[in-house]
Amino acid sequence: MGVVNKQSLNATVDAIDEAFFFSRALSKADRVKAARWIAGRQGLPGSYHGMFALTKRDLERGFQAFTGDRMRTRASTSHVLSEEAARALILLDVDEAAVREALRRATENITPHLEPLDGPRAGFYCCGKCTVSYWRHLAVGVWITPSTVWPRASSTSRHAARTTAGGASTRSGTPCSR
Repeated sequence: MGVVNKQSLNATVDAIDEAFFFSRALSKADRVKAARWIAGRQGLPGSYHGMFALTKRDLERGFQAFTGDRMRTRASTSHVLSEEAARALILLDVDEAAVREALRRATENITPHLEPLDGPRAGFYCCGKCTVSYWRHLAVGVWITPSTVWPRASSTSRHAARTTAGGASTRSGTPCSR
């Protein structure tokens, strides 16, 4: 049985998360097919800041993360599911140029939208759910180094530890999950 559900990025990412969570090996064919399908969604119309586009079904049904958290807005659904898709690509460990490039572009596209690097909330996004989804993506980032994402940070964990938790975002724009 394959992990790709062409009707839903959410279902595909959940199938990948479930396999990793329960230590069920995915065949190389399933990993390659899933990675290519997810990578092919990068930058499509409707993607959140050029990340991974949701399907019509995902947009109609909304998104509930593997952890059980439900996203309340289209922006949070699009952002968090895109971060989870990036994380899934890394976990699938498919070493193909198109997959690496899609992941690189998606990560580079979202990074400028983080809080300013020199501010008290450096490395944060608009809210807790979006911030944690970004950190989950970075936490497995074997192809992404801290200097790629935060050029002035010597390590992701040290950089994140210097930031403050809570409080309202100072970033302009509409919060995505409030």
